[in-house]
Amino acid sequence: MIAAGKSSSHRQHIIIGLLIATTCITIAGSVLLIINSEYVSQLQPHSYLGLFLISLLAGAPIPIFTPGILITFALGSILNPILVGIVAGIGNAVGNIFAYWTGHGGIRFFRL
Repeated sequence: MIAAGKSSSHRQHIIIGLLIATTCITIAGSVLLIINSEYVSQLQPHSYLGLFLISLLAGAPIPIFTPGILITFALGSILNPILVGIVAGIGNAVGNIFAYWTGHGGIRFFRL
């Protein structure tokens, strides 16, 4: 019983560490985007469709590293921030729906 408690505590520490690392990486990336703002203007031709596809991949069932939040922030500074938020939200929601369907279908697939 005690060993299970230590394992659970160790797992919680790992999860907290990963959350802190992810937050630090996001903040560092945002600072780099602010410092190198001349590169942000190069994202403008990709506009809303590119943002939708990146957000879709960020919420997809297959873990694909996309700097979705960084690109959303960057495009929000050069495009209409309200539309950027709507497009990114819809893209991420659709990606998460695919993740749900994959999990739901996986349960049916592996039932005997």
